[in-house]
Amino acid sequence: MSKPIADFFLDLESEYNCIQKSLIDINDNIKKITGKEIRNRKFDDKRNRNRPRFRESFAPNHGRRFGVTRKRTYNDNDEVDDYSDDEGITSKKSLQSQVVTTLQEPKERDQVLKEQKDDKKLLSRNKRMLGHLMGTLEKFRSEESKRKDVQKRVEIEERLDQAAEEEREAVKKEQEKLYQERQLKMKKMKCLEQKLQIAEIHQEWEKSQQFKKDFIETKNKPNIFWMPVQHNTETLKRLQETKDKYRIVIAEKRAKVLKELSDIDDLFQLKQNEKVDDAQKNNQENEKNGHEISMIENFSNQTNNIATNDDRHLL
Repeated sequence: MSKPIADFFLDLESEYNCIQKSLIDINDNIKKITGKEIRNRKFDDKRNRNRPRFRESFAPNHGRRFGVTRKRTYNDNDEVDDYSDDEGITSKKSLQSQVVTTLQEPKERDQVLKEQKDDKKLLSRNKRMLGHLMGTLEKFRSEESKRKDVQKRVEIEERLDQAAEEEREAVKKEQEKLYQERQLKMKKMKCLEQKLQIAEIHQEWEKSQQFKKDFIETKNKPNIFWMPVQHNTETLKRLQETKDKYRIVIAEKRAKVLKELSDIDDLFQLKQNEKVDDAQKNNQENEKNGHEISMIENFSNQTNNIATNDDRHLL
């Protein structure tokens, strides 16, 4: 391996410090979101709210929709017997009288207006009728204005509820995103801690092996490392053999350590991919369930609208 284990250890330590700093920033953002004062507004179901309902009737007999009374009428030509048959007196038949109307000359418009002005009873009657009509019209205008004001307040309240709901959902999504990112960073830090521990152990071992390369190792057991005061051909040869031996030992050990660190990364990535797949499956199931729920709610809303329209027609 061309890259020393010390440099690899420094790279891991630098990556660990960067993730630790980003984790601190994520924690600060979560604190800002969760510590934010959101309006104290209850998000109840709209169907449970006590909203005014527009089932008002402008007719004076609003309370008598179904109890309609009818008066029995009699024909003027019907004959009513004043005596019973038991008394033996026969009823007299009535004769129909013929009324002959005499033709009157039509009055002129000025004359009719003059007569109406002189008739005080007619004038007072017309004033009363006009007053009643104006009062009824004013009542209709007042009720229509109240109805529009109530409807406008309801629409404003619904828009405020919708805006608050959207804000709450946005904060919730941002909070969930930060928590997921924080969880990922913490797992990454644990993975780096494990890799740093392995790299540190190998670094200490490699330092001890590098020290042996500067001495001559004896072939007899136990091995003894020694260095002559003055080298000759044989000692230089034995020294080179010791250096070559421990260079190979260090290289093999370093390759095993790097393979172990790579396996740790692969295992971490595999777990992350499995979690992503599970999250996608859950999202698909939630979307499917949400689609079914929305279809049921739309059907329910259509049914409620039809029932409300029928009630308004009845009113």
